[in-house]
Amino acid sequence: VGWGRELRKTSKLVHQTCLFHRRKLMNIAFNDLNPFPMKVLRNRRSMHREELEAELCELEQIKAAYVKERAEQGPQDLKEVVSEEEEEI
Repeated sequence: VGWGRELRKTSKLVHQTCLFHRRKLMNIAFNDLNPFPMKVLRNRRSMHREELEAELCELEQIKAAYVKERAEQGPQDLKEVVSEEEEEI
């Protein structure tokens, strides 16, 4: 009975020590040695997000203009529609 309890205490102590070392290593790796600090990453993400949102807005405007143009043209007869491949021939 005594051995089991001592074994559990030892196991718990080893587990806690490993967790401590793991956290310490993670802290060193992600805070001290990391070449990409979180502030720099946040700034870059923000910049790229703004660029992507501007591109998306431009694409939405192009799409709206296309839809409007198609609506103004009205329905077309499918016999008159020529594919790009047929235009090349």
